[in-house]
Amino acid sequence: MSLRGLLAEHIVQPLRLARGAPDAIARGAALGTWVALTPTVGIQMFVVGILGIPLRANIPVAVALVWVSNPVTMVPLYFLYYWLGTLLLAEPGLTYAVLSERLDAAYELARGEGLWAGLMDLFSSLGSEVVWPMAIGSFIMASAFAVLAYHGVLLYARRRPVGTETTAAGVQGAPAAERPPEPSPVPPRTPVEPPP
Repeated sequence: MSLRGLLAEHIVQPLRLARGAPDAIARGAALGTWVALTPTVGIQMFVVGILGIPLRANIPVAVALVWVSNPVTMVPLYFLYYWLGTLLLAEPGLTYAVLSERLDAAYELARGEGLWAGLMDLFSSLGSEVVWPMAIGSFIMASAFAVLAYHGVLLYARRRPVGTETTAAGVQGAPAAERPPEPSPVPPRTPVEPPP
């Protein structure tokens, strides 16, 4: 599948089909983008689920955007974070080839273990000279792109056709004429006949 097809499937389509208030959809896009651009491959959906609830974010949108980072894009993204971090810290950095080898070796070492133990081994085997610049670069890049995603998706979600957000009655996408009437808060009284 082409890059254009992947973007359409994993980003454009979920945004088009998203239901809910525009600000919740935008928060979901920002959260998914932020988590996708952090070095958390392997636990990203878990992180989105945990953070999405208190942020009142659209979790399906956030989960869809998490797939921007995956094992294929991991090394180039991690190198970009590392490069930005070393630039900001004014430290000499490793070359792409050396960092790629270290990431691959650390990933192989961590693969056979449980999730948490594997992640701890992954980061400890990379060493602080790689982890700190990568964490700083990732935080800055993830935050910048999350802000852009929030505002861009909010603008998009507000311009969608009317009737694509959840209504008070809970019917999604139904035009006003097709919505069921809202239930009365007080049930109707039935007359009680006196006993004979």
